[in-house]
Amino acid sequence: MIVELATIPRLSPQSWRQECLQGRLAALTLWQGELLAVLCRPEGLAVRATRVENDEFPSLTPDLPAAQALERALFEQHGVRPLGHPWLKPLRKLPDEDRFFRVRGPQVHEVAVGPVHAGVIEPGHFRFQCNGEHVLHLEIALGYQHRGVERALVGGPSLRSIHYAETAAGDSSIAHATCYSQLCEELAGYLIHWDAFNEGCIDAVEERIQLVFKPDDRTHWVTRFQKPTNHQRTFGNNKAFATG
Repeated sequence: MIVELATIPRLSPQSWRQECLQGRLAALTLWQGELLAVLCRPEGLAVRATRVENDEFPSLTPDLPAAQALERALFEQHGVRPLGHPWLKPLRKLPDEDRFFRVRGPQVHEVAVGPVHAGVIEPGHFRFQCNGEHVLHLEIALGYQHRGVERALVGGPSLRSIHYAETAAGDSSIAHATCYSQLCEELAGYLIHWDAFNEGCIDAVEERIQLVFKPDDRTHWVTRFQKPTNHQRTFGNNKAFATG
């Protein structure tokens, strides 16, 4: 969907907040002193804007928990403070050891995972607070690498743009490539039928799954035996992200 900035409704901070609470929040960003919210509604996407005064705005998180990470990112990158956010901690900057949340109790234990992971997922440090097999709390620290992908995409599209999109995150290559292709198609005024789009997504990921089970080399039999669940999960992630 292409939206002209001049056509976006400008609302007061409180009216903007009420509008955001009535739809599924897809994105939150700052543009030339205005806060833009992209909302998913039954009739399609909607964009609402409000002016940011004194680098602050009323937080959505107390009534819309899904907004917590988006608001933390705004505060971290632009210094815009969401008033009323319950836990305004960094999203990408690495927290100090004493800033990790901890659950205390006689049966509680902590499990630290990452930032280096097996497979193709991006670096991230996970802190699990567990009681037996029950996970009571999970805290994620990101920002372990910066490759300048966003800056490299500025000025495109170019021959390399699709490759930047595909490699932005290893476990969502098809999803990001599909979203990039949709953007180029819409900018060019060329839209494909939804059924054809769905079939293309499924075919692309199924081809990837088939490569896992292809008996080319018997030395890979262990990989083929152990990894199908991972690739099926990747299929679900890619398909859900690409189709919304």
